[in-house]
Amino acid sequence: MMKKVQVITGGGSGMGLEVAKVLGTQGPVLIGGRTEKKLETALQELKAAGVEAVAMACDVSDKDSVAAFAKKANEMGEIANVIHCAGVSPSMGDAESILRINMVGTVHVVEAFYPLMGQGSVLINIASMAGYFVPMNEHLKKAFADPSDPSLVAGTLPLAADANSAYPISKRFVINYTTRNVVRFAQKGARIVSVSPGTFETPMIASERQSPDVDNIIKATPAGRAGDPKEIAWLIEFLCSEKAAFITGTDVLIDGGFTQLAARDQIQ
Repeated sequence: MMKKVQVITGGGSGMGLEVAKVLGTQGPVLIGGRTEKKLETALQELKAAGVEAVAMACDVSDKDSVAAFAKKANEMGEIANVIHCAGVSPSMGDAESILRINMVGTVHVVEAFYPLMGQGSVLINIASMAGYFVPMNEHLKKAFADPSDPSLVAGTLPLAADANSAYPISKRFVINYTTRNVVRFAQKGARIVSVSPGTFETPMIASERQSPDVDNIIKATPAGRAGDPKEIAWLIEFLCSEKAAFITGTDVLIDGGFTQLAARDQIQ
């Protein structure tokens, strides 16, 4: 019987590693990321937890790198779930690198794995609640129109003057692009969903702690705390299960209530 492979980009740390631990109970895991040292440490942690795991360097902003990653996954067995966690925050790069990794990287992952998806398989893109604070308009629709166009970043850059504006735009794209792919995934009996986390205790958020904004968001979150990466993993486990078979083409917020509270305050 062919093994059910679980694929996680950005699996070297944070929520990606937690997802690998949870989905690793369902079959062998392939984790990818840009930093080989992180992957080696994650691999040891997964194996110590009894997870059958393989690690491979993968830069999602590089189409050929993602294609090689998908080829490796396909060689391991039948692709069951693809969880695209790889991404960077404003403190981790300039506007162009954020768009190339978060936005174009999502296109690369979806396009590389789509041909390998079959009946019952699920692809989940990690977006962010930040995307909810960027309303779609004609300028964004034009910039996002053709994700296969190499000029996608160039077309979006005028709307993303710096890293702080590029990040929410890149995550708005992830939500938008996921929705736009629902029909063709459904035609294969597969599903595609995006998940928008709020503030979670991950290495990415740790890198943002130099800004008081992070602490302010946590204080303003109705749940009264930052999220635990395990909570993301548990949500993804549910979304990949048969219990969530009617959920596709949508975004799932997991933010402790912050986005809805902020929207309510804006309306009032």
